[in-house]
Amino acid sequence: MPDPWADYLKALNQCCNAVRLTAYHTRECAKHTERAATYALLTAYHVQEYTKRKGGDNERL
Repeated sequence: MPDPWADYLKALNQCCNAVRLTAYHTRECAKHTERAATYALLTAYHVQEYTKRKGGDNERL
């Protein structure tokens, strides 16, 4: 006869592993999102500086 506690613990372990994996992917996604935001800010800054140097507006880019 199968042990119900063994089945329960196996299912609980699988659930815990799924939560850990989800947390890992969430953390990685946050890192990439932060990096993308940093690059977007750098791009905006460089466009602004380029526009100032050229003495025009963004239409000339």
